[in-house]
Amino acid sequence: MSDKRQYLYGISAEFSDPHDLLDAAKKAKDAGYEKIEAFTPYEVHGLSELLGEDSKLLEWLVLLGGAGGAAGAFAVQYWSSAVHYTLNLGGRPLVPWPNFLPIMFEATILGGALAAALYMFWRNGFPTPYHPIFNADTTSPASVNGFVMVIETADDKFDLQGTRDFLEGLNPVSISEVAG
Repeated sequence: MSDKRQYLYGISAEFSDPHDLLDAAKKAKDAGYEKIEAFTPYEVHGLSELLGEDSKLLEWLVLLGGAGGAAGAFAVQYWSSAVHYTLNLGGRPLVPWPNFLPIMFEATILGGALAAALYMFWRNGFPTPYHPIFNADTTSPASVNGFVMVIETADDKFDLQGTRDFLEGLNPVSISEVAG
């Protein structure tokens, strides 16, 4: 490994159109590159699946978070009405479960949303105060109207000149090296 590769995070290519980025990512995958990242101002349909992101884990975490919220809400209300402060007045049941449903519904939504937010923080690498991609000149357009793809040096197929030539063949708006 050369000294330059040790201090280089990757090579980025900026595209002006989301379809160009999607085509470039497909070609990079077909060429054998595995460590690819994409930065876009909004979701590009099909890009996350192409880059290997699987949403099944998110779906299960949200389901478990929602079920945990509902179970927790039921447990707290059950404990409050049937164990801690039991009132047996006028034939009132000790566990009036229909009255528990609105709070259980709210807790289900809250549990699912918290699970999704924690998953997002974990997948985005928070709390990471710095990412090498901010060293590239092409990242500022990615927050407004640009579409950036980065091939990392950690990829087994990465070769500085070969990867640059590959990216130039995709007709990007610009190419830049990303310092690590």
